[in-house]
Amino acid sequence: MKRIITIDDDMVVIIKKITNIQRKIDDLEEKGKRKIVIFGCGEHTQKLLDFIDFSKYELRVCDTIKVGKIQKYEIEKPQKELFLWADTIIISTVFFYEEMMEIIHLYGCNNKVIKLYDFDKDKVPFYKTEVSIDADVSLDDIDIADENKYKVWTIKGSGKKYEGTVERAFFNSVIKEYFLNYINQDDVVCEIGAGTGRLTVEIAKKTSFDHIVAIDTSADMLNVLESEIPVETRVVTDEKLPFSDETFDKVVACDVIVHFSEWRKFLREHTRVLKKGGLIIYNICNDDHAKMVSDNKKIRGWYFSGKRSQYVTISREELEKECKCNGLVLEGLIPYGLLNQSGFCYGNMSRAEMMHLTQLYRDMFKNKKIEPILNQIETKIVKELPDWMTFFNICVIRKL
Repeated sequence: MKRIITIDDDMVVIIKKITNIQRKIDDLEEKGKRKIVIFGCGEHTQKLLDFIDFSKYELRVCDTIKVGKIQKYEIEKPQKELFLWADTIIISTVFFYEEMMEIIHLYGCNNKVIKLYDFDKDKVPFYKTEVSIDADVSLDDIDIADENKYKVWTIKGSGKKYEGTVERAFFNSVIKEYFLNYINQDDVVCEIGAGTGRLTVEIAKKTSFDHIVAIDTSADMLNVLESEIPVETRVVTDEKLPFSDETFDKVVACDVIVHFSEWRKFLREHTRVLKKGGLIIYNICNDDHAKMVSDNKKIRGWYFSGKRSQYVTISREELEKECKCNGLVLEGLIPYGLLNQSGFCYGNMSRAEMMHLTQLYRDMFKNKKIEPILNQIETKIVKELPDWMTFFNICVIRKL
């Protein structure tokens, strides 16, 4: 272990964690494993290189996004040759363990991976001692999360995987009806971020198959959708839509705008293809609700997100200003998801406990006996609350 000069109570805790990690590294030498690849080049790896002695090993580092150097090591791309070369692969991350394992699995190198510590158990990285929202994550980590989610959506096999994991009980009981309430039988609809068709199928039932166009960045997901229903699909990789001005009566996006910091560009483009008097219907993350967690907007989005996402929060003021600039009017923000990633949990439970509560709440909608009761609570009571009372809102915008 490298020398640490300053010692206080917090550092004693950190030294114990570092010592345990060093022992695991030293065990590799005893087993004759001296070729190590560290996967991930964020703050976590920087601290590993600061505190852990790798001098007896051949060490290489790789990352899916970052380039250049980290300390004296060139950052490589995570390729098959690199993982086959290694005796040991260290996944050096707090937030993307599962995503990185998927890449390693493609090359059949799962058995080479070691976990240096259990973050879910320890709650904080080895180089920190406090559990606080601002201390748990760096802004660099958040930017990487933002970048990685796009890659996860477009890899081969993402369609079937998404279709098998996407949440349906709460969606079917509450969310889809908020969208369908604004769809008329003769509407021509453009759905942005259709994915595998969770909402698309419901809209097609209310209109017709030839009245809806499904847009997504993932051809793999749209292939799954096309195998279910005969609708027109388009793969679009940026905000530009391949349609003439004023083509659609409605533009809808479910669980899409919540992911894009460039939401203003999307809104402008959706306005262009929308007929006058038509509606844009999104669900968004309410920044006025999220402000109770942190003064930093990026950290607010991270706090409410899962392992695979990075939410973008939007305030009512921001939305109204953008609508005014584009000849739109915000007709409503409808709150939903009473216990769905609620900011009121902050300070009363950990982030992990808040996410667990969210999952329990969604799972309750699978129970046929209590689902009607929960539905009434959401659609009769929660719906009438001020919009800032829930993290998620349905956003209804009309083109003037």
